[in-house]
Amino acid sequence: MRLSLTLLTSESFFAATSIGCQFSCKVVGVLDGNTLILLSASHEELRIRLYGFECKEDALASLGSVIAFFGKTNCVYSLDTHYYGWTNGVVWYDEPKINPIEELLNAGFVWHFKRYDENPQWIKKLEHIAKATN
Repeated sequence: MRLSLTLLTSESFFAATSIGCQFSCKVVGVLDGNTLILLSASHEELRIRLYGFECKEDALASLGSVIAFFGKTNCVYSLDTHYYGWTNGVVWYDEPKINPIEELLNAGFVWHFKRYDENPQWIKKLEHIAKATN
């Protein structure tokens, strides 16, 4: 059975966490700096690129808040498709609601792509910290 994903525009990014999960998966690995490897309930492996950001290759694997996601059921909301065919999306853990993109931005490990994601709700202070750190 193949999972089907509803693809949305970037305007729907912040609505994603208020709407809820499109599907739930467990984080089983990190492919590179900003791509998680997830396992669906039907044991299908999915690659989800964290939406709107670029990240150092080792940053995602070493960040404690993301490591805490491993083995837990996480919510996934798909936004569009990466040019490699992977899903660009938002992944978060509900209890408490933690978004790894915000954690990475706060830690100064990621760069926000304003060209592709113009959502004004990203906190400028966090982006400033990321630029100052790197």
